[in-house]
Parts: sequence; C-alpha cells; structure tokens
Amino acid sequence: MKQVTKAATLTLLVIATVAVLVNQGFSQDDGDSLPRGKWAIGAHPYAGPMYYSQPVKVIGVISDTAKGFQVTTVGLKNTSSRMVSAVKLTWYISSEQTGDAVLLQGATELLTLKGGLPVGKSEYVEVPVVSLGSVCKPLLKNGTLQGRYSIEVAVTEILYDDGSSWRGDPKNMNTAHKSGLRPGPVPEGCPHQVCEYSHELLAYRCVSGLTQMCTNCGTHCISSMCGEWTPGC
Repeated sequence: MKQVTKAATLTLLVIATVAVLVNQGFSQDDGDSLPRGKWAIGAHPYAGPMYYSQPVKVIGVISDTAKGFQVTTVGLKNTSSRMVSAVKLTWYISSEQTGDAVLLQGATELLTLKGGLPVGKSEYVEVPVVSLGSVCKPLLKNGTLQGRYSIEVAVTEILYDDGSSWRGDPKNMNTAHKSGLRPGPVPEGCPHQVCEYSHELLAYRCVSGLTQMCTNCGTHCISSMCGEWTPGC
C-alpha cells in the first residue's frame, strides 16, 4: 500500500477546502437560480388601459428557463410618427393574490436600437430585461416562493431620431386618466392565452388571460398581442 505523507495529506485538505469554498461561492452568487417553493410565473406585454395610447408598444415578450426564469427578448412596434432610436423598458411583477397591484418593478437602461425602428414597423430585440432569481428575494417567505405571479413589460421612455423624447409609466398613471380610455378591438380568433412557467411541473403551459396568444416552445415561451407579428419557435 502506498504511504501518504503528512505534507501530501495537508495538500489534499487544502484542495478539498478550496473546492468547497468555490462550490459555495457559485451556490450563493448564482443570481439566475430559481427559488424553492410551489409557484408559477408568466411574462407578457403590458396590455392595460394605456396600451393603445403608447407611441411604442411592447407586442411580445419571450421568457426562457435555460438560466432560470428570464425575460430575454421583447417585441416592439413603433406606432408614433417618428423614427425611434432608443427605448427604456420597465418590468412590473404582480401576483394572483394582489391583482393589478405592483409588488416589484425595475427598468433597463436606455437601449439603443441598431438601425432605429421605423414608423409602423415591428421588431423583436434580444435584451436581458429581468431574471426572477435576481429580483425575487423580497417576495420570499421562509426562503420559499409561493403562489402565481406575472411579469408585465412596457416601454416607459423613448428617444426619437430627431433628438426629441417621450416618457410615460402606464402602470402608475392616475386612475381618472385611465378610466377615460377604451380598449382597442380584439382580433377574431384571439385565444386569450399567456405563457406561464410552473415550478412544480418544471415546464411552460398556456393559461387563460388577456388579449394575447401563447406560443410554447419548450425551454422558452412567447406571449404576444393578438394580431401582431410573432416569431416562431
């Protein structure tokens, strides 16, 4: 039997200790890891009372579970009368229990659109909007997440090609202004479904809700406004 010297034993202990610390580091710092608990979450475009008055609309949201639950791509449509050069996206998290009340929200930086977004055109832009694992801590109780949640995404700032700008937060406008708005027409055949990821099932599913359609692609899912352009899987 080969004898292990004291020096060799010490070296092995050091290596083992370093390995443990490295593993702990990855575990603690992995912001994309999904929380424990019985929960479900979906991500979709903002479709509230202010939707049709927005100069640039979010027409689709793609979420992905490859690195935890993340909003990775957003579809934009320029319904203004000017070329758009940059936008800021704001995300809002609410729950089935709290209804329309916003539990958490955040925003991207002002995102430059390569080549601009011409009037009347739609485009899907790949951009890391929000990761559930990075923002969910305030929602946890006893270290777990429980219930059904949704993430809405809207454009809240626009920079036009002529140097002018627009700002507006559709989820935080006064109620009186919202009440005077009427929803737009719903395209015939709209399935009224959005994507939802179930942590219990470890899979996406299409659930009832809003004037949208759900395209389930397995590891990612697209919630898009009915009647608007949607990329395939």
